[in-house]
Amino acid sequence: QHFIYEQLRLLLMDSRRRRIGVRGNSNKGRRRNSRDGNAHSQALSPIEAFAFGALAKLVATVLTYPLQLAQVLLRLQRKKNQLSQPSHANGSQHRDPTKDGIGESYYEGTLDCLYKQFSRGGLPALFKGMKAKLLQTVMTAAFTFLTNEQT
Repeated sequence: QHFIYEQLRLLLMDSRRRRIGVRGNSNKGRRRNSRDGNAHSQALSPIEAFAFGALAKLVATVLTYPLQLAQVLLRLQRKKNQLSQPSHANGSQHRDPTKDGIGESYYEGTLDCLYKQFSRGGLPALFKGMKAKLLQTVMTAAFTFLTNEQT
């Protein structure tokens, strides 16, 4: 997210510099305080910092969410397996390695988890629950970038 934020900031700064340069050429006879123009072109307004922070986190979350979902599903599977393993005195019960004991698919790793999620529900299945994650993270990141930019 920091990379995306910085790229957005640099694009805005470059755009400002070009605008100031164009204006500067048309105002050749007038004296301009170049220091004020340069300071203005380097600083983000609070609204810009907030919007860029939110946009950067939105993009980062969308790009990484399927992997985060797979991590959560794998952790839940591991936890469920630990809780559901009965202690057998004779050890004679046989377990199907493709099932988790409750009839749900067993994930063999991250890629297998992503593949099975995609197979079940297509692309939307890889982003199931993302709205809540976006609400949680985008606003936090936006306020963080706003605060960091203002200090």
